[in-house]
Amino acid sequence: MWWTDHRTSQKTGANVAVKDLEPAMPQSKGQECIVLGGLCRGKILLATKVAAKKKIVTLSDGADKWDEPFDNVCVVEMPS
Repeated sequence: MWWTDHRTSQKTGANVAVKDLEPAMPQSKGQECIVLGGLCRGKILLATKVAAKKKIVTLSDGADKWDEPFDNVCVVEMPS
């Protein structure tokens, strides 16, 4: 997993535990997100809809779709 913080654009490769991640809301649909809590904790899912005013992101695992609050997801970028 690659991670960045809001102060740098430098990407760092590391193994990071889900418990150590902080919420980072997706900016647009199509981004991959990891769920930080609940039954789907640790799963990487696709954001299919982002409602910035409501602070809700719709996630999909390919078969099902559901809404998660922004404070329960973290955007991830998988290395290519």
